[in-house]
Amino acid sequence: MTERTGEKNACGFERQISLQGVSFQYPGQNGFALKEIDLTIDKGEVLAVVGENGAGKSTLVNIILGLYAPSSGAVFYDDTDISEVREEQIHKMQSVVLQNFVR
Repeated sequence: MTERTGEKNACGFERQISLQGVSFQYPGQNGFALKEIDLTIDKGEVLAVVGENGAGKSTLVNIILGLYAPSSGAVFYDDTDISEVREEQIHKMQSVVLQNFVR
């Protein structure tokens, strides 16, 4: 998968996270796990993502967290495209327990 090459040292989250035209295709796969997703999550908003197995829920979360880079489109924390930000700067602001975690 594509690695993040951003060099910005700052990334804030004061207002919202937004996805603009985000699509994601796993390497070696013909179809898309996500296709042209537009989504805005305001700070303090609670969001539930539900769907059948294989519907793209975990992929969506991994893209929002910056763990996966979209095949196309962009993820913004406020007005900053996270592809331009150093990976460790993005993860400083996050806390998550994923479905398959190891203690």
